[in-house]
Amino acid sequence: MSRMPTRDQLAERMRRMLALEEDIATALSQAGDSLHDCPPAAFALASIEAELAGRPSDLVRALRRFGDTTRRTPGAGRPSFHEGSAPSASMQFLYGHLNEAALAAAALHAVAHRAFESSGEGNLADLAEGHFLSFSVAAAAIGEAISEVAVWELEQAEDECYCRCPSCATGICLCARHGKETVAATRLKAAERPSEQGIATRQPRKGSAAVLAGLRPGDVIVAAAGRPVTGPAELQAAIREAPPGGDIPLTISRSGVTNSEVILKRP
Repeated sequence: MSRMPTRDQLAERMRRMLALEEDIATALSQAGDSLHDCPPAAFALASIEAELAGRPSDLVRALRRFGDTTRRTPGAGRPSFHEGSAPSASMQFLYGHLNEAALAAAALHAVAHRAFESSGEGNLADLAEGHFLSFSVAAAAIGEAISEVAVWELEQAEDECYCRCPSCATGICLCARHGKETVAATRLKAAERPSEQGIATRQPRKGSAAVLAGLRPGDVIVAAAGRPVTGPAELQAAIREAPPGGDIPLTISRSGVTNSEVILKRP
């Protein structure tokens, strides 16, 4: 099986991202009419449009730098928006598109680093990181608004609140506010989940210092030069501080068992 060169991978991922972003622009335009009459949805829509302003254009410029001018018709082969949909359904439609674009940007970011497209002004890794942030923020705006939108729809249908909590029982409904706060609290809880400890070794570059040290794919580096490694920063620091040709003792965990040190030599 032939392998696609990394540069071609980058161009292909950028084309996919551009297609997603053009689809989102179309979806925002299509969903706009159904959202503008719903105040919480309209507020979220304005926030999303401001966050994404100008986003596709920087991808177009990046593709041109790769000598690629291929464009794709927005919406081709993708689910379409249904006119007359309830605001909550329109927001779910947008939410799916925004999260798909955020994931595509995260993947592009990683591939850009692998291709060393991560330095200099306008580099692709920074561009992808910016897109990931924008689409994540835009999706979060929908999460913040969806409880208010769902309750607004019930009110338009003159469906009264039947909650028996102390406040709702008096006629002061707190369901939308409670839902909004629950979404916010859940997002914080997800962000605070324990991060991955150590650095899992990928397939080492052929003939590299990692291969010569005996590192294998799946080994987890838990310490470098006698200091714990909880993320990339500690490993990078240990390698930078070693002199060229110097030894960097690594403590690794292999198959869940922490082994003795291996010695990595700095190139």
